[in-house]
Amino acid sequence: MRQEKNRTERKVKMLHIFIIFGTIAELLVTLVVFALYYIISLFDINFDALYLSATSFIFLIITIIGIFLSARLGKKILKPVMSIKNATKAVTEGDYKTQLPETSGIAEISEITHSFNMMVRELGNTEMLREDFIANVSHEFKTPLTAIEGYATLMQGQITEEEKAEYIQSILYNTRRLSSLTGSILMLSRLQNQEIMGQKEKFRLDEQICNVMVEFESAWEEKELEVNLELEEVTCYGYKELLPHLWSNLIQNAIKFSREGGELKITCRYVREGIAVQVIDNGIGMDEEVKKHIYDKFYQADASHGTEGNGLGLALVKGILELSKGSIDVESSPGKGSCFTVVLPDA
Repeated sequence: MRQEKNRTERKVKMLHIFIIFGTIAELLVTLVVFALYYIISLFDINFDALYLSATSFIFLIITIIGIFLSARLGKKILKPVMSIKNATKAVTEGDYKTQLPETSGIAEISEITHSFNMMVRELGNTEMLREDFIANVSHEFKTPLTAIEGYATLMQGQITEEEKAEYIQSILYNTRRLSSLTGSILMLSRLQNQEIMGQKEKFRLDEQICNVMVEFESAWEEKELEVNLELEEVTCYGYKELLPHLWSNLIQNAIKFSREGGELKITCRYVREGIAVQVIDNGIGMDEEVKKHIYDKFYQADASHGTEGNGLGLALVKGILELSKGSIDVESSPGKGSCFTVVLPDA
């Protein structure tokens, strides 16, 4: 606000200066005309003709000066406008690398070019994400579909009962993988368009986390994990039907990346910022490069896609927290596990 006010004050001062100089110039022209009139009156000269010539000469000089100034000012204003026009045309044709210089002497033009450059960069990032999204969706769908087709083809031939059972299990696994992928994509799309916000309500957050943990009981028992729950009695005001997806993804990841016989710890308590929930494991952990990308759609640290998952879980977590006005932070290092901390507003 202060910068805008100072800029306005400078413009007003410049306008006053132009008015003063214009008035002075008008007075000087008038004085010159009267001086010529006085000099001419001292001699026997055809005054009307000479006055007309002098006046025409003065106005000719003023017109030339006006044309020169108009051309300079017009060029200064029109040149960046034409640059913006050409750059806009390039962007409409798909060139998202177009950038304009932001060093114009006119503040408003500099602001326009700065906003234009920001817009083009955002469009370029969006286009890149769209291309990555399409490529990843194609890959994630193609893999299980190919597996289903392959096992179904094998079942048409002569196979033993054991092979049949094995192929059916593989088909079911890939079918569930497709179903999970489709559900995650749909939910992510609805989150981004804010179609599933619903109504906020009060509920016991600690009980909700316990219920989610029960759903994964067979998974953490299979890995023989030591589960440690430290859940205070916490009442949350938020999206009750949406938050279980958040806890499910964090807990599922903690179990998946934990070692056999490891520890899984979950805490829930009030803090100064609101409500803090931590999901802690002592599994394989992550390095700094992985931590930079864990919330990107379809990103998986295991480039071979050998571990179960589709790389959308933490993107969903991020989307849910953005709707809930919450935040998430992660502390992790290779071989020492990970600690995800979620903070939600308590009102």
